[in-house]
Amino acid sequence: MARRTLIPRHIPSSSQPADIFTKPLPKDAFILFRNKLCVHLIFIPTAA
Repeated sequence: MARRTLIPRHIPSSSQPADIFTKPLPKDAFILFRNKLCVHLIFIPTAA
């Protein structure tokens, strides 16, 4: 069996969609990560 090596690499916060669950984000970052996670805002107006 071939030996494999795992090399961890730094991922900057600007590329980390999990941040949406762990910290407050600026609106632009929140929308970017929300879209990357395929979460869509569905607004259904209610009758007044």
